[in-house]
Amino acid sequence: MKKQYISIIILVLLIALYFLVEHRESSMTAPKSVENFLGVDTSEVDKITIGRLGGATILTRASGNWYLMEGEEHRTADPNAAQQLIDILGDMKVGNVISDNPANQIKFQVDTLTGFTVSLYSGDNLLSAVVIGKMADYMHTYVRLRDESKVYIADGMMSQLFNRAPSDWRNKTIFDVPTTQVYSVAFKFGDEHYQIIRTDTVWSLSEPPFNETFNADQDSVRMLLSALCALKAGGFATAYDTTEYSFENIGYTATVTMLDGSTRLLEAAEAEEDANRHFVRIPEDNSVFIIFDSPWQKIAKNFHNLILIEKNS
Repeated sequence: MKKQYISIIILVLLIALYFLVEHRESSMTAPKSVENFLGVDTSEVDKITIGRLGGATILTRASGNWYLMEGEEHRTADPNAAQQLIDILGDMKVGNVISDNPANQIKFQVDTLTGFTVSLYSGDNLLSAVVIGKMADYMHTYVRLRDESKVYIADGMMSQLFNRAPSDWRNKTIFDVPTTQVYSVAFKFGDEHYQIIRTDTVWSLSEPPFNETFNADQDSVRMLLSALCALKAGGFATAYDTTEYSFENIGYTATVTMLDGSTRLLEAAEAEEDANRHFVRIPEDNSVFIIFDSPWQKIAKNFHNLILIEKNS
């Protein structure tokens, strides 16, 4: 009988221990939704650092615009990517606590080496810091406040946003102007020198000395304008590219005059005839953009490609 009592007591203790552990785990993983997990007013944020594997990306905000720090240079950041980043950090919503064991942080990639450590500043004041880990599933991501051990599941697929090269944060937009507001465009490259001019809604062509106009193929001109006015770079020149171009020799210019009289200028360095990369710049940005051959062909049309060919009746 004594052995039976001991066995019963042991069984009761094991059952009690089981329920105690289960209660602790269930209290940890209970779906307690937390809005604005970082507790930050994103309107106050003027610097964000993203660190991983010893490297760091630094974004700063000034006069409402975001910039990427590259050494001492401030490069214009992609406004859409920067806004998406701010929205995700400001609206971060977490639910379950998955673990509070520091040994498990590397499992969820919320350690400060393999995870993305994102720090938000106002001036020199650190507002919050969070580690973005791997995706838990297609709808959630593991996260951890940098100075705490608890690992949470957060709503959203955040890893993909942070997993980008520093140059991918840069603004690739070269021109972004409405074609309906363009009055004329003057082109000069190679043996080509001409301009397209709008009269009401009809486009015409002219060559030096610009005292005669020609009927333009309207569809061809519209395609040219659509490509030019929404021009985006394929990449950016680096220090390794400086031997491939020089703006001492300008090989292409496009001068866009708007209906309000303002102008936009695009310049390209002189390139070899069979070049598949073209290095271009605009006055309002210190970047050297790269345009690959396919989009380049759309904005470097010959005069005779744009003339309206009259069909015989």
